[in-house]
Amino acid sequence: MVKRTNTDEIHLPVLAHTDAWLSSLNAKLTPADFTLISTCLDYAKLLGANLHTSTGENCLQLGLDMITLLDNLNLDIYASAAALLLFTIKQANIHPSELSSHIHPSVAHLLAGVQGMDTIGLWYQNHHSFSKQGQYTDNLRKMLLALVDNVDMVLIKLAEQVLLLRMAKKQNIEQQQKLAGLVKDIYAPLANRLGIGQLKWELEDLAFRYLEPETYKQLARAIEGRRSEREQYVLHVQQLLCDALNKAGVPFVEISGRVKHIYSIYRKMTRKNVPLEQIYDAIALRILSPDIESCYAALSVVHHHWEQIPAEFDDYISKPKPNGYQSIHTAIIGPAHHNVEIQIRTQKMHEESELGFAAHWKYKEGAGVEEQFEAKINWLRQLLEWQQELSGDDDTQTTATDLKSLFQDRVYVFSPKGDIVDLPHGATPLDFAYQIHTMVGHRCKGAKINDAIVPLTYLLKTGDRVQILTQKQPNPSRDWMNMHAGYLATPRARAKVFHWFKQQDHERHIEDGREQWDRELKQHHLPPFELAKLTKKLAFKHVDDFYAALGSGDLKIGHPIQVLQQLLMPTSETSTPTVKPIAAIPKPKQTRVQLAGIDELLSHPAQCCKPLPGDQVIGFITRGRGISVHRLDCPNIINNPEPERLIEVGWQQAPASLFLADLTVWADDRADLIRDLTSMLSGHKTAKLIGINTQRNKANQQVAIKLTLELEGLDALHNLQGLFKQVPGVISVTRKV
Repeated sequence: MVKRTNTDEIHLPVLAHTDAWLSSLNAKLTPADFTLISTCLDYAKLLGANLHTSTGENCLQLGLDMITLLDNLNLDIYASAAALLLFTIKQANIHPSELSSHIHPSVAHLLAGVQGMDTIGLWYQNHHSFSKQGQYTDNLRKMLLALVDNVDMVLIKLAEQVLLLRMAKKQNIEQQQKLAGLVKDIYAPLANRLGIGQLKWELEDLAFRYLEPETYKQLARAIEGRRSEREQYVLHVQQLLCDALNKAGVPFVEISGRVKHIYSIYRKMTRKNVPLEQIYDAIALRILSPDIESCYAALSVVHHHWEQIPAEFDDYISKPKPNGYQSIHTAIIGPAHHNVEIQIRTQKMHEESELGFAAHWKYKEGAGVEEQFEAKINWLRQLLEWQQELSGDDDTQTTATDLKSLFQDRVYVFSPKGDIVDLPHGATPLDFAYQIHTMVGHRCKGAKINDAIVPLTYLLKTGDRVQILTQKQPNPSRDWMNMHAGYLATPRARAKVFHWFKQQDHERHIEDGREQWDRELKQHHLPPFELAKLTKKLAFKHVDDFYAALGSGDLKIGHPIQVLQQLLMPTSETSTPTVKPIAAIPKPKQTRVQLAGIDELLSHPAQCCKPLPGDQVIGFITRGRGISVHRLDCPNIINNPEPERLIEVGWQQAPASLFLADLTVWADDRADLIRDLTSMLSGHKTAKLIGINTQRNKANQQVAIKLTLELEGLDALHNLQGLFKQVPGVISVTRKV
């Protein structure tokens, strides 16, 4: 636990009751928890000292109000500490990451999560201007999924919105309505989805107050106008109910009365298109029973003594609401012919109706793996169904549609440890395996979904718990790359399988090339030679690349044997003088090379291999067209029948020159692929697109895009290849040989 911050010299006139409040906690908390709260309180005072006096006091008061508001929601000590600090660190512009040296890391993590939820407000304000792939939408989806690990972040955020609405009367009308609209469309439905009645009703009423001020005032006056008369009536019905239940011998815990919340009454009036007088549950009484059997016994007594209004009966005990709410609702014609709603539920049901999801949130420290998993599944389900609670005008419906679109093309599944994995709709267990780790995918031999064996082509559904069965050695199947076989839905996973087989082929080619080279050396009776020198001469970076080129057939054995023979030839004064390296090819147009003892000759880059500055090159003396400059790995050079016409050349430094190069991009065939490639190219100042050609392979749903480019040199080409590989769906980017 961190040490308390020294605040002895803080001169901020802190609220008088702060110390008394802290002292009252001493008997309720463990010493460690008390130290944490005390540390946070001192830190809030320290930050407040750097603010205006009234601002610092106000933030501290809001922190205490937050804790009071959340007192019954089963928050742990870290959440309480985060609630205490939230307003102060926001006002002081302190990022939660800066708190680690002062406050417990769990508190900093919670505060970061709560502040991260501000993304919801940004998204709400801008959702009409951003596409589904927009920055705000992506950030919102990631933030919402992060909440699966800690519901306390949401509870703190909801409490913050309540306090902001309480203070909104000091703001102008535009600010009030912007805040109220966000709460009405987003946060109140979330509180409803969680079943947290004590926060939901205040969020709804306060938002309604600023969005429909005149209607709110009229309705509030109508309800308030006969308050004392209504209170007397409620007490009278309470006593009648108590007497009736006692006479029938039906046990009960408590009978209480209430007036329905203003926004709830307004919604029912609007939905049914009736005046206030016809709202049957504007006056309501609640019977808390010791058990479910007593609930139905109490219902029988109520219907025996008063006339029931059949259309207003709902049994949410036998059929709970989607958010878990349970209660019996019935409406009667009570004394003096007033309509009265009666709610009947157990004490436990009542706690859950007020605290909702927070009342039975299992994912706490010390909970078992199964409890943690079930709690996460339940919480995820609440988030995904959240959009179903959105209703209202056209703008709200648009918000609901956009919010729903965050999830409709994705599936969210769990690992055996309870970690959530985000995958596209149509993903399979094999996609999940490759998302976890490449080698998990390579070694996959089967899968279990919710403890049941399924085929690898099974389509994952949100909430599935996925377990991958693996073998010791990697053994992917080539069928996995076939899009029509249904094994893989993500291009990323297919690319990993493709790369694995390419790597296996590469290793096989190395072995074949090594055997071929050893065989050829024996056949030509050539002595051992340092291969590193030979491969460098042939423009290969590694010996294995040389062997792989031989094994795959890209390099014919005759050329390296010939080069080796030349390297082994003895040199003497009388031997044919070697041609000195010269500078050549400063640009793709015709230019000249300087040859030893010979006048300048025209030179030009060969169109068959299109060499670039930085490539290992060699010249070929043509008949009448000067020197044609080729890459060393050019097939026309490797298979050249006239080696005596080859000559060494080199590159001049000519950074302003441009050269042609051919690239082939292999990718999964998809919409907008060419647009993405050309968009990437448009931002590349050292490259220009000269030509483009596409060729589709319907069998494997892939496409080859051949690009002819104007480039400054080899570095620019390599840079561009790297950029192309980042485009979604791209499998490989190769240069024409």
